[in-house]
Amino acid sequence: NKKFPKGLQVNRQLTVAAEKRMQRINRSIERQKMNASLRESDYNNDSEGKRRPRGGRRSSSFGMSPREERREREKLLKKEMRKAVPSLAMVLKRLERRKLLPAIFFIFSRAGCDEAKATVCQFFKGKPSPESKSEDDSFNGKRKRKTRQRGGRYRNNGVDESIIEDSDGRSFRSNSDHIDDDLLASVLEGSISEAPMGDVETGSPLSPENWKFYAFTGLLDNDEIKEVASRLQSFNEENEEIAFEDAEIEHFLLGVGSHHAGMLPAHKAFVEALYRAQLMKVVFATETLAAGINMPARTTVICSLAKRGNKSTMNLLATSNLLQMAGRAGRRGMDTDGTCVVCATPFEGPDEAVSILTSEIEPIVSQFSPSYSLAVNLVARGKGKLDIARQLVQKSFAMWEKRQVENKMEAAVVTPGNGVSDVLERVAHENFLRMLVEALESNVDPSPAEELRALLEDRQLLKKTSKTYIGASRLLDLERNTLKYLERELETTQVLADDDEKELLGELLGEDQDELRSQIKTQQKRVLKTEKEVSRHPFTTMATIANRMMEQSTPGGQILGPALLSARKYDDFPTEGPLSAEE
Repeated sequence: NKKFPKGLQVNRQLTVAAEKRMQRINRSIERQKMNASLRESDYNNDSEGKRRPRGGRRSSSFGMSPREERREREKLLKKEMRKAVPSLAMVLKRLERRKLLPAIFFIFSRAGCDEAKATVCQFFKGKPSPESKSEDDSFNGKRKRKTRQRGGRYRNNGVDESIIEDSDGRSFRSNSDHIDDDLLASVLEGSISEAPMGDVETGSPLSPENWKFYAFTGLLDNDEIKEVASRLQSFNEENEEIAFEDAEIEHFLLGVGSHHAGMLPAHKAFVEALYRAQLMKVVFATETLAAGINMPARTTVICSLAKRGNKSTMNLLATSNLLQMAGRAGRRGMDTDGTCVVCATPFEGPDEAVSILTSEIEPIVSQFSPSYSLAVNLVARGKGKLDIARQLVQKSFAMWEKRQVENKMEAAVVTPGNGVSDVLERVAHENFLRMLVEALESNVDPSPAEELRALLEDRQLLKKTSKTYIGASRLLDLERNTLKYLERELETTQVLADDDEKELLGELLGEDQDELRSQIKTQQKRVLKTEKEVSRHPFTTMATIANRMMEQSTPGGQILGPALLSARKYDDFPTEGPLSAEE
């Protein structure tokens, strides 16, 4: 029975499913209670006339305590919710049928991203039989890893494999910190984009004999699989130190990948390059991908509405985080709109989704925290010059926030009287309203005076009435502008009809004129109706009564005039003239 904001509703099917779920849980609880009562009666019948053994169960222990019932109910609810939650493979298949790929699945766990990727790929491949698994161990097995020796480097026949050399003869050290992600991505894309497909060992996932299988079961077609295989072979040949294993290669050929901070930078750059080239249809990533990495997607899928906080507690997502992830949906220049799918979990449902979507967006606060390592890196980047470090720090969001605070403080120091002016303005307005109440009580009939006085004294009602008047006055302006537009259109058609050169269009213009006259009559009625609503508004009534009292120089009007002049000193209204309803 919870009321949702206007325009936000829960699908009726979800409500019906929740009701059926609770009915099944209640039936299961009642069944357990009935079985417990039967066991209790059988135990009592067996023990009649016999001495109960020491340590025997009492009859009361057969029942279910409220605490046990609550735990059992929670257990059954989680079990039912797990059945109701859609699997990632089902969501992916539905997106594929509706042509909503490529998509980014946000999962708040590095291991969860890799596990989801493996699960989806296994769903595509199907469960292999024991015979095929034993015959094709080289195909599905993992690559043998090289042993790590003392010194922290892989060594092979005395060769230092920490030095990587690309096809252009450029050497890179794998453990160097002086290659950023953009440079690495450009190097990878430039070296593998045009690489031809070389010879591949039989039984390898890159073998052309397996492409038909991947095209049939996965998300890519034959041409895309050929391009991905070529890029994978080039990457592995040029980067033997960090070559992809067969299992990873299978995932890429199926059009599925993962992206998180636990991956090597080169592997992340390779995934980004494939995704930008539309050679990867699905990426399972953590929320860091929503921070601004160039991976345009048509659909984003948020797989959970809660994540683990700093104190190992599960907290609902912030509204800003959800909007940031949802905002990645929609490719510029390719899609007219983007799609965001929010998945239910055994612990979060429609209520939690509504709570996140309707909550206020918290202001962005800088998390910039200087440290010794940051200072050393900034000085190293500037090669010992502090000017470069100072420029980088000045571009941070924290410095922007600091400048905004300083500007506000300077403005407050330059104009110290603003606070006093605000107080004087409020006092003048309060004095005018009080004088208006006294004038209405002394010069108006008791019945309208009581209603107007109650309106002026009730601030909430006064605020609500003010909004209604603003809406009515804006509506009146809109209706009048519409009427003027229709009248101009009628004049234009009349000029065209009077032109001798437009005789062939005479009939059409005559029909347009009749239609415009009909619309003008209808619009005139709407204008009159709106004018009556504005003229009957309490603000219009009060303004009319106050002006009459001031014109007739009644006792109330003589008091109200100076109060109005005092209040007008702080407003944009003219100091002379009658009191308007807008004022």
